[in-house]
Amino acid sequence: MNLEHIDSFSLEATFSFEKLTIKGTAKVSFKSRTCEFYSDFVPLLPLNSPVTILTRYQGVKAFIIYGPTFVSSKRFIRVQPINITLCEGAEEVIEVPVKIPITCTKKRFFTTTYEQCEIVSCSPNKLIVSGAKLSPEKNDNELKITVGAPIFANKIQLSLTFDDGGMLFGKNSRKAKYRYNITDIDASSRHILLRYIRKSALKEITRQMTSNAVDYNKKNIFK
Repeated sequence: MNLEHIDSFSLEATFSFEKLTIKGTAKVSFKSRTCEFYSDFVPLLPLNSPVTILTRYQGVKAFIIYGPTFVSSKRFIRVQPINITLCEGAEEVIEVPVKIPITCTKKRFFTTTYEQCEIVSCSPNKLIVSGAKLSPEKNDNELKITVGAPIFANKIQLSLTFDDGGMLFGKNSRKAKYRYNITDIDASSRHILLRYIRKSALKEITRQMTSNAVDYNKKNIFK
């Protein structure tokens, strides 16, 4: 679940109002501070009725949304402006945008090192790597990277395998980006990676929610 494109995801959701609980789906926009809940039945609520929506992605609890009812109909309700709690463990299914310089090494007939590479997106099991000279092909899809701060205090080496079909077109000077699966990471390093993803997720949510010019009385966005 890429937080840069969170509004393109349809999330599993549970809607709660007083003693009423309804299952459905939800779409969240951090930039507009809205959450739209859909179900076969939604109660008609007065304007500003306080509701809670728990969202899941791939079965994992992601966000708890709090806020007043803005629009209400029989199958749809919009909550705006929203406040958010990032659920414990949500980092397991989150992908965050980053800019982390790395060194990449390929070994085949001989070893080739690429210095000007960068991780541009990060999740617990996958990384998106940008590099002008990286061009994974059949039988040439393994990569080792050396990565340190801001994820790890000391530089470590990770083993990656190219995700077939994982070529993404970049912008400006970045001709292409490549999605790699993390194939070798020890438990301690993975724990550190998860903590970094959670911290970065909170920053990204805050960035998007405060980029909107609407003031909403300057309320805190996290509860």
